[in-house]
Amino acid sequence: MLYYMHIASGITLLASSIVFYLMLTRTPQTGKALVEHLMAVQFFITFNDLVLCVLFCCIPLFPLPAGFCEGVLCAMGISPHVGLVLLCFSLGYVAASIVLCFYAKHRAVVELTKHGSTSNFLHTNKN
Repeated sequence: MLYYMHIASGITLLASSIVFYLMLTRTPQTGKALVEHLMAVQFFITFNDLVLCVLFCCIPLFPLPAGFCEGVLCAMGISPHVGLVLLCFSLGYVAASIVLCFYAKHRAVVELTKHGSTSNFLHTNKN
């Protein structure tokens, strides 16, 4: 296995757990509206890291358009295509959660500045 990828994954997992703790306990009251969106972003980044560094552990073979799988999924005999699909889905979820986080931040700024309203297409009112 690639030890540096496992070390990087362990450090990222430790940093993510610290971030989760700080978001749950140390967020000021004015920032509570964005915490759930930031938690979603952090969760999907952590999931992406686990897929990339533990389950899939891809080694690219440059300049060939190919790779070698060294992860847990490949050691269990599961096709590397499953790992690639998991990786693509996790990257898509990271991108979508970042977009929704920016959308929620934009809505908060619009409501604070009273410049107008935005559509309620993606927003659920919790009042």
